[in-house]
Amino acid sequence: MPAWLRWVGIVFVGLIAVLGAAYWWFFVESSVPEGKFDLDMVELRSLANSIKDEKPIDVRVEHVGSGEFALAIGLAGGAWSPSDIPFQSFQVLYNGGRHVIIDTGMDKATATKDGAPKFYDEASFARIVKAMETAWHIVVTHEHFDHMAGLTTAPSVKDLMTRAVLTAEQVNSTAPAAIVAKVPADALQGYTPLTYEKYHVLAPGIVLIKAPGHTPGSQMVFVQLQNGAEYLLLGDVAWKMANVDLVRERPRAVTQFFLQEDRNKVALQLKAIKEAKDANPQLLVVPGHDLGILNRALEEGWLKAGFSLPEVSPTPTINPP
Repeated sequence: MPAWLRWVGIVFVGLIAVLGAAYWWFFVESSVPEGKFDLDMVELRSLANSIKDEKPIDVRVEHVGSGEFALAIGLAGGAWSPSDIPFQSFQVLYNGGRHVIIDTGMDKATATKDGAPKFYDEASFARIVKAMETAWHIVVTHEHFDHMAGLTTAPSVKDLMTRAVLTAEQVNSTAPAAIVAKVPADALQGYTPLTYEKYHVLAPGIVLIKAPGHTPGSQMVFVQLQNGAEYLLLGDVAWKMANVDLVRERPRAVTQFFLQEDRNKVALQLKAIKEAKDANPQLLVVPGHDLGILNRALEEGWLKAGFSLPEVSPTPTINPP
């Protein structure tokens, strides 16, 4: 074999090795660091019962639209096959019509700004906006536009902010500006964001769980109904249930160059969710964008399709931490 050909072979093999190592590092590797994220189910249940009033009776969902990208974008080591990405808003309903909105979806203009979504349901979004107008509280799991733009782009955002319980981290987010929903400055005049350290009792049966990592303002929401059913809404701590079951983050290429996540914090949160899920098989865990889980929840009835639109409009109040 000529020397030059041998050198070509060596260079080729070296290049393949380098590319393979880079692919593994940016798209496959997802280790869990030492440490612990405290997700105490005993304490959460105690807090959910700490306000002596009726707990909620139902959790409803509006599936306002869907996008699509490869599973490998949302799960380190995942396949490059297409995966549906639903965008949704949740309504926790009480007797008498009181209700709490968790995440607000996004308006059509926001949904289409980077290309047309797979589908968009304008009637669904109209119900979200209508429900926000009479909500007891409006909260978001984090400040990305697909979870918060329904609030920030609403024509009545100034009035809705009297019902919105946004955290200081959500209002003043340092996440990449291109994917953050910003509250208009005039709607923030006189607004006092929520600050809390670990857990916050929002309403009877509803507890917020501080979980920075995906964004500075990320939080999860624990809901306990009157009938004992328990929900853990993850926001985008996990896009898919596979993130939890495999304890695997999104690939580093996505978290480092696009989302700018704290991977270590998210990995520890995934580990804690997995442990809670395994120890509490009845816990109804809802990832941020898992169409399979959404469809199963609707089929089994633990999420109901479509918001209730009661006329009652209780005075919004913020419970102390």
